[in-house]
Amino acid sequence: MARVPLWTLVVVPTLAGCYTYAPLGGVRPEAAPGARVAIELNDTGRVGMTAQLGPESNRVEGVLVARSDSAYTVSVSRLIGLWGAESKWSGEQVTIRSDYVRRMSERRFSGWRTAVVAGGASAAFLTFALTRNLLGGGTTPDTPAGPPGNNN
Repeated sequence: MARVPLWTLVVVPTLAGCYTYAPLGGVRPEAAPGARVAIELNDTGRVGMTAQLGPESNRVEGVLVARSDSAYTVSVSRLIGLWGAESKWSGEQVTIRSDYVRRMSERRFSGWRTAVVAGGASAAFLTFALTRNLLGGGTTPDTPAGPPGNNN
């Protein structure tokens, strides 16, 4: 089994979570197929999508598979209900009419958040390591030790 450096246990998880959803503007938001999107449904959409998503569905997150003038097809990874309840999905494809969409956002990498989280995690790790002398560099004794057996 290969040994993993300790710093990777701190830094790698922070890089995985540094994304944010940026709203797409315009009358008809444009996201390229393959983009990770979040689609917030309007009131008509919540009622119209009840058969596919369940009652009181508010936000659909997943990968945009296709789009047309009248609909978006999404491979759903997560569904968030009107009252905040979340459910994981395993990529089932759902087609959402464009007139059901209140707002659409695209998932994007956030360099600023990554820098803040990675810097904080690195500082915490370094502080932990230094307070426990994990990086070496102990202290020298106050009095030098003499030869063994000569304790005067």
